[in-house]
Amino acid sequence: MLVAYLPFVIIPALLGSWAILLLVRILAKPWVKKALLLLAVAGILALVFGVKPVREADVNGDHAERSFYELLRHTRSG
Repeated sequence: MLVAYLPFVIIPALLGSWAILLLVRILAKPWVKKALLLLAVAGILALVFGVKPVREADVNGDHAERSFYELLRHTRSG
């Protein structure tokens, strides 16, 4: 049985080590670091300005409760 599991350990380990080596080669370049930093800042700004907060009136509305029960109507036993 050990022989059967061996490829499932060796192949992912090999692919992971190749991925690490590729990432180290790519991330060693200064322009990649700057591009990733700009991408992270753009992502954070998109989250800050793109996600609207949930109002309490939306949460406590009757519509949410009805939708919840509508979703769970097929899960009743008996």
